[in-house]
Amino acid sequence: MADSSANIVKETFFAADMCPEVNQYSHMKASTMLSMLVRNSDRGEPLSYSKATAERLANCLPKEMVGLAVNSKGGVCFAKQATADFLGAGTAGSTIAGSGIAPILVMDSIMEGAMAYTCARDILPVVQMRSETETMPFFTARGTVPASAYGAEAYDLAQEIGKGKAEAKSYKLTCGIAGELLADAQGDLLASALKEMGGTMELTLDSVAINGLIDNAHATTSAAATAADALKGLIAGQGAVGGLGYRPDAAIMEPIFCANVMASFIPSYNPIAQEWVANTNILAKWGGMKLGRSGITPTTATDWRWTTAGDAGALVIDSTKAGKIGLREDMKFDQFENIVKWITNPVLISRFCYVAPVDAVKTARNNKGAIRQIVRTA
Repeated sequence: MADSSANIVKETFFAADMCPEVNQYSHMKASTMLSMLVRNSDRGEPLSYSKATAERLANCLPKEMVGLAVNSKGGVCFAKQATADFLGAGTAGSTIAGSGIAPILVMDSIMEGAMAYTCARDILPVVQMRSETETMPFFTARGTVPASAYGAEAYDLAQEIGKGKAEAKSYKLTCGIAGELLADAQGDLLASALKEMGGTMELTLDSVAINGLIDNAHATTSAAATAADALKGLIAGQGAVGGLGYRPDAAIMEPIFCANVMASFIPSYNPIAQEWVANTNILAKWGGMKLGRSGITPTTATDWRWTTAGDAGALVIDSTKAGKIGLREDMKFDQFENIVKWITNPVLISRFCYVAPVDAVKTARNNKGAIRQIVRTA
């Protein structure tokens, strides 16, 4: 996770980062590489190259790339390999197969689109689920230890544990790319479609998480319609969460609300504005808050728009107590064995849910106080 001095930070989950020493995307982005490969494929056939074309493409790419390899135990793993080994194999040319560069570029093009919208998963804990439905334990508000007599039993924190219920739902997304588009070497369209799929799936995860947080917020903290009061509302929300025994360390902001907060730091000679520009903004450095800017729209989250009275503009939370993202399956491909099908008709699958910090049986045992809405009053 990013340190608290960062501004609004996006994390990376590229497959190629399994081998970071390759620095694969310092040369060009995943989607740009994929567009180039499709545009330069021979005779309109997806990812089929003559030896001369393969050698020319290899010269455009970094010398080493990340691909898939079979390890000594027969398992598939990420590995670095010379680019020529992907594109220049054999004397009759090269057809890229499942172990080559294309699967990584397709997946990372999707992730490229997703990372532009990551918000909730950068702030809330992400827990890998072992099944579709699980119970997830959580600790309630952190308190203090009472004094005890000599020889007395130790205070047991286990009595503060609740059990939240996680029920993952499946989400599937596709974008059929007509064969004639590939035949006309429309590589840029292909890469754009894959990025759109990634961004759409990430926005879906964000909307699920934000709706869950709104539904389980303890109460609301009001803020007026002016830009200055948006910032005051954010700070007031931090105080309200802290006043209930939690540690407010993060905020998720609606786009217009975020703009109003940033507008409070104008003009530029304002020392607070200078802190923001220097990427050590006052809210993170001294307020101890990590900031997330949501990209979801009013149609994907309840009252999440900050344009009229009653709209929610931000959520101030204790990120360790405000619930979790249950991830049964992160973005993956259906029909993974057929690379041409991945590209011409990709099906993206993900299974996830928001896990509320509320006991499934005893609802009075909860951490709703770790979540506070900032609501517009005018």
